[in-house]
Amino acid sequence: MNKKATHELELNFYYLHYRDAQMLIEWAKAEQSKLKSLFARHAILSTVFASEALINRILNDFYIPKSGEKTIEKLSIVDKWCLVPLVCYTSNQKIETFDASEEPLQSFIELIKIRNWLAHPKPGEYIDATTDGVSTITILDTGAEVPWIETIKGRTWAQTKIPFNPFELTSEHAEKALKILDSMLNKLKEFLSDKINETWLSEINFVSKDKSDAQKITTDSLWGGYTPD
Repeated sequence: MNKKATHELELNFYYLHYRDAQMLIEWAKAEQSKLKSLFARHAILSTVFASEALINRILNDFYIPKSGEKTIEKLSIVDKWCLVPLVCYTSNQKIETFDASEEPLQSFIELIKIRNWLAHPKPGEYIDATTDGVSTITILDTGAEVPWIETIKGRTWAQTKIPFNPFELTSEHAEKALKILDSMLNKLKEFLSDKINETWLSEINFVSKDKSDAQKITTDSLWGGYTPD
């Protein structure tokens, strides 16, 4: 028999995905086998997940839609990041937002493209490949070499210089992705004055059903110290 819920608990997925990215980067650094690209790849994906969870959390906490205003839920991640400084600002601060012609937004836009490249391949899309004798990809338990993705071997994204080839990814590329998110967050902190701080980034709300007890606790206290260490 299910127990009746006594409290409502917020889940801070930004914090969890960000910690995932940090942990995966450490694993990629320590890994000596070809698995290092796997850890790096998923660290990049976790970084983008964190960016989406964060901007949605900010909108949930600080955005008050005007009467009759259409929802912004369907906007892209980049559009939400650009919109938040315009709709969540403090009344006494200068209203400004990210400039698409400048960093860090340029790299962030490309980071989203990298996530889409890794996670959303187009149906029926193939890439020519040839063996070249130095493939890093082998079939498990056989040692048989799989052709390099020759058309994108050594090719990088223009802004971030992160490789297209998922098997070329390293901890350095994943760290670069996380630094892009950090730069976006630091800029957002400037736009939103004192709304966002380190405590808010790691805490969650814990509220009793009857509203008699409301607490803010750290995500680490809930998950028993979830850290990259």
